Amino acid sequence: MPAAAPLRALLPLFLLSAAAAASVDDGNVEDDAAASSTGCLGAACEARLQGVLAKLDSVAKEIRGRRATLTALEELRASILSGRRIELPSARRQHLEKGSSLIGRVSYDVRHRPISTNASRYFQGARAVGKESEVSLHTLLLLKPPSSFGQVGTMAAVVTVSPSPAPRPDGPSLLLSVFDAESGAPLLEGFDPGHNPGRVIRHLVVSTAQDPPLVLTGDDSGRMRVHSLKVEARPVDKAEEGTNVTRSSSQMFAMANLTCAFKLPRSPIGEVRELNTVLIVEKGTQTHFVAGDTRGGISVYSHRGFLRGRVRVTEEEGGVKGLVKSQGNSVLFYSTGSFGHFSVNNVDLLYPPCPGPSSPIFHAAVDVSYSASRAILALEDGDVVVVNTARGKSRACDLALKFPHVSALPLRLHGFLDYIVGVPEPLPGLGLEGDDIADLFFFNLAAMDAGYGIAPSRTVTLQASFPPRRLLAVSLLAAPTGTLVRAALRFASSRGVEVYDVSIRPAKKSKVAKEEGASEDGDAGSWMSWLAKAGAVLLVAIAVP
Repeated sequence: MPAAAPLRALLPLFLLSAAAAASVDDGNVEDDAAASSTGCLGAACEARLQGVLAKLDSVAKEIRGRRATLTALEELRASILSGRRIELPSARRQHLEKGSSLIGRVSYDVRHRPISTNASRYFQGARAVGKESEVSLHTLLLLKPPSSFGQVGTMAAVVTVSPSPAPRPDGPSLLLSVFDAESGAPLLEGFDPGHNPGRVIRHLVVSTAQDPPLVLTGDDSGRMRVHSLKVEARPVDKAEEGTNVTRSSSQMFAMANLTCAFKLPRSPIGEVRELNTVLIVEKGTQTHFVAGDTRGGISVYSHRGFLRGRVRVTEEEGGVKGLVKSQGNSVLFYSTGSFGHFSVNNVDLLYPPCPGPSSPIFHAAVDVSYSASRAILALEDGDVVVVNTARGKSRACDLALKFPHVSALPLRLHGFLDYIVGVPEPLPGLGLEGDDIADLFFFNLAAMDAGYGIAPSRTVTLQASFPPRRLLAVSLLAAPTGTLVRAALRFASSRGVEVYDVSIRPAKKSKVAKEEGASEDGDAGSWMSWLAKAGAVLLVAIAVP
């Protein structure tokens, strides 16, 4: 070979460089040096030379890899110190997140970088309500103001559950309060919902279409109490500052009246049942209360609190973890390893549950653009998948798509303005409860249905962060008229609840959803819908001669 002679002359230098590298054995270096001193010739020398060159190539690759690692670590260090985020490839970011959840808070996925990260542009007019109390539960609801105030439409209110300022052994430990979301003025403060002394209220649910609205509270014994809220105007005398003149004015107050009270049904075999989740289901003038327990049962109650029936839908440990309002009078239920649709009117399953993915299910939501035939499942490993529960007129459990992996923590999902809002939430027992987790991810389902191309996707419309505070809970409200769009956030570092005006355009409807979405009959299965249509056709055929 013509190039072999110059390479032989540089052989001692190559051997010295290879000896300095960690991947070359000392014994091999001594043998190669001895061979070179004796004047190695022929094929044996060529083979030894190729081996040394291969080792040098591997050392060079290792050096480049270590240099890239040092560069990435330096960028991470600089981003942490400066408070900005860096862009990382998807595979590298997910690999680093396995070692530390901090990676997700100092970096973006370069493939799925959010379109906007300006939280102050979309969350405006921050105001605090209930600043004097340690709120344990909160939610937003719509109230109808009295006509004497001249306010047309509805008003937003914040319902909170907080500890009693002066607890007594024979008195309530937790109290219910209602605040005006705009001014922060209390409408109802320190109301006793009527649970037994010492019981902890773990569930707070409000109705969306009822007038007056209903507020349901559930405690750790499985007892649930429902109150209706009504806003009235009362005259109040106020003294002007610096004078002895008093003026009479009207002020809004909320009145709570007990509607019904009930608890989980007792087991005939003595098994202990605990309340996991509860939901208010409304359709027209019909109102039902649906509760899921730790033994896998779903109980349905009438608007007066009478038990209509209980059905066991899963045998898995932990029972029914959550309930989500679906179309009509049906609800989506999920356990750790399965999910399905439950008919409230029939008090029965619409069809057999679908098995869940390999990772346990953490939370779930419904894609309303698909007429509730798509279930969105948030898994404990941070992934979010979409499953089609209908294929045409037949039932299915087909995996449709997967959300971008933006967090190593599981996401709690909220449907809001045709977005799916994900809130990272650490699992109990992992030691992350004290971390500063304050991100909101707004996912655009229409962009996901369009598919992923070479260019960066536009699936994450907004990533709103509120550092350095730790976000505990979120409640989102969008009035049907679109005039009231509010978000109530509760942070670990402050008392009360912070209310924001949300100024974000609703997401566009997915074209794929319009073409492929199957209609979901909430009161019966697809065979009953087909039977009704067939009966109508038969009657027309008999009537026409």
